[in-house]
Amino acid sequence: MLEYIGENIGFFLKVVITHVVTYTLCGMFFYKINNYKELIENDKPFVWRSMDDKISQWLIGFQVIRGILFGIVLLLIKDSIIDTDFGFLKLFSILIIVGLYNTYGPSPGSIEGFVYIKPDNEITFRQSIGGHIEIFIQIFIFSVIVTTNWTELWNKTFM
Repeated sequence: MLEYIGENIGFFLKVVITHVVTYTLCGMFFYKINNYKELIENDKPFVWRSMDDKISQWLIGFQVIRGILFGIVLLLIKDSIIDTDFGFLKLFSILIIVGLYNTYGPSPGSIEGFVYIKPDNEITFRQSIGGHIEIFIQIFIFSVIVTTNWTELWNKTFM
């Protein structure tokens, strides 16, 4: 029983840490590529908070909270994505479908967003697709890291 609890705590922490690290690194990388600074300063394509805003300064804290929420949900489906064939692809698909395209609210880029949000003619194709590329890459890396048994892989490779 204690081993099971320890295993789940380890998985939970792996999810939280992996989310925060992949979110931060992908965000830093794509901040430059997608020129987010200019978009934030010009309120395009949405009304963005300034990076000097007090809430923006708690960015990592909010990502820890999001990581905790991911950890709770992924614990519920852990057995279907860990030590299974193509577990990373299952997790990647779930996160892309539920988290990006099939959200419950009208998020930009989602089906609900397409229905309820007016298009902005000033948004370039690069701006609209750039965010999706960032999300796909971050979720893919997250999915691979979370579903890979790194200890077993290390032992098979080097022991």
